[in-house]
Amino acid sequence: MTIGMRRNALRLLAPYGLRVTRVALLAAAMDFCQSRHYERVHLWTFEGLDAARHLYEKSGFRLAHQQRGTQWGAEVNEQKFERRA
Repeated sequence: MTIGMRRNALRLLAPYGLRVTRVALLAAAMDFCQSRHYERVHLWTFEGLDAARHLYEKSGFRLAHQQRGTQWGAEVNEQKFERRA
């Protein structure tokens, strides 16, 4: 698994064929952020992606902000989740 920073955004890349769970990917991301002493971490998702929201809340993230937006040509309710690293 590769963890890297690009323009203040954390990206996680699992090698092709490597079976990594979403929980493990999120845990690796949080470990990375904690090792860099980040104060807080935020991520964005869309209303209606219930599995993603459940994972984020289970990992300590809380809904911090919602706004209407356009993604891929469709109106969506964007949701920002945040937690202390």
